[in-house]
Amino acid sequence: AVFDSVIHFRHPALVSIRDVKVTNEFVLGSNDLIMEYRYIHNAKGLKSLIADFSGARRDPKRMELNASESLLWTIACQLESLLRTFHQVDYALPGLHISKLIYVEEGQRVMFTGLGLIQAVLKDATCNPLDDIVRVGEVLFQLATRSLQLPVSREDAHQRIQGTKQISPAMENVITTCLFGNADVDALFKSLGHRISMEVGHQAGHVDNFINQCQKSQHGGRLLKLVMKLNMIVAFTEDHGDDTLRLFFQYVFKQVDGSHRPKLDWGHAYHSLNKLDIGSDELVQLVAEDSSTINIVSYQDIRNLLEDQFVNLQRAGMADPSNIPPMYADRGANVHAAHPQGRGHTPQSMNMMGGYYPQ
Repeated sequence: AVFDSVIHFRHPALVSIRDVKVTNEFVLGSNDLIMEYRYIHNAKGLKSLIADFSGARRDPKRMELNASESLLWTIACQLESLLRTFHQVDYALPGLHISKLIYVEEGQRVMFTGLGLIQAVLKDATCNPLDDIVRVGEVLFQLATRSLQLPVSREDAHQRIQGTKQISPAMENVITTCLFGNADVDALFKSLGHRISMEVGHQAGHVDNFINQCQKSQHGGRLLKLVMKLNMIVAFTEDHGDDTLRLFFQYVFKQVDGSHRPKLDWGHAYHSLNKLDIGSDELVQLVAEDSSTINIVSYQDIRNLLEDQFVNLQRAGMADPSNIPPMYADRGANVHAAHPQGRGHTPQSMNMMGGYYPQ
């Protein structure tokens, strides 16, 4: 019950808790706590950036020097937003430390991984929220100076930041305000100033890029569905019925040049499948390998034939064994002979694309 207040926390800069379980399976008679966190793909510790920055200083080709400060602004804005979310409901983040932060290069995301038992049990009695601002300043200072050693005074901080020759006065002001200015979240927000709006634009650009990548993957799945349907129908009806789909399969995937060498034209296959997907009215000439058969049909006709044949194939998969058409039954026997475990699959386990999965 003590976790009900924190398990529902959601923020882009927070690795949230998915579930909390109590178990006695590890030590007999002892109740242990298992906390399940959201998995973050391709994440690495934020501390590792210090080595990356140092490498950039030795080898400028590894990282643009002014990109390091740009990343500091991004991290500062994300941490400010995280603190504001927690402080508005009277929670502090005593575990906020560079060792509890991870970094995801895609989108330049920084995330806090320390949400856990201490926030659930101690809540606002944990520490003064102003201490969280100091911890943000410590993280920014460590990244700016490429060192885990913290400053002992404002003057020490100024000298060490100036020694990097890469940090602007504006960023230095943000860091020193956090470390020594007794600032709250509102003061940190004001010191970030116009960078907040700039980061919104940067994140919108990352979102656009991710959407574009997702759309490409979606198109890939759409074409994969067509290819799977076409392959299944050709495999079951190779020696039976209409030759149109078999000839179209050869037209797309079995092209040869004048010397009868395989012609691997990805563009031809891609455009042919897209025309099939939209049911284009464009006509295509399908010629058998021995030139004994020539069909001139539209992609729309091929698409209609593909869907009709696939529906028939699905019905055959759900039919009584005594009523399976020979064109499907013969092929099914070969499949079961090669894969005996296939006999355990039932018609109810056939999905919309014709694949079989165990119950």
